[in-house]
Amino acid sequence: MSPGPGSAAERRRHDRYTVGEPAILRIIGVKGGVYLITVIDVSKSGLRLSCSVSLAPGTRVEVRWRGARIEGEVRYAREVQAHEFHLGMAADVGEDQDLTLLYRPRG
Repeated sequence: MSPGPGSAAERRRHDRYTVGEPAILRIIGVKGGVYLITVIDVSKSGLRLSCSVSLAPGTRVEVRWRGARIEGEVRYAREVQAHEFHLGMAADVGEDQDLTLLYRPRG
C-alpha cells in the first residue's frame, strides 16, 4: 500500500533507510546525560532513535554511531511503550553532506 497524499512519508524531503544498530547519545552540556540508544533509521539530514528517555524538542545532542560523531537537535519525541521513546534528530549537516553514506547494510 503506497502512502496517500499528504502522508508523513510523502512530506519527507529525503528517503529513510532502516538501520537498527546500537549507538551512544549524549545530551550536550548535561553532565551524566549519556544513553545507550538504537539508531532506527537514517536519512540524508537526520536520524530516528530509540531511547529510554524523552527529550524536549530543541535539546542539543550528539550521537556516536559507526565511528562518526553527529551533532544536532531533537525535533520530536514520541512514546512508543513504557520507557521507550522514538526521537527524531535533525543533524547539523550542510547541503553537500549526506548521513546515509554512513549506512552500509551489513551482511
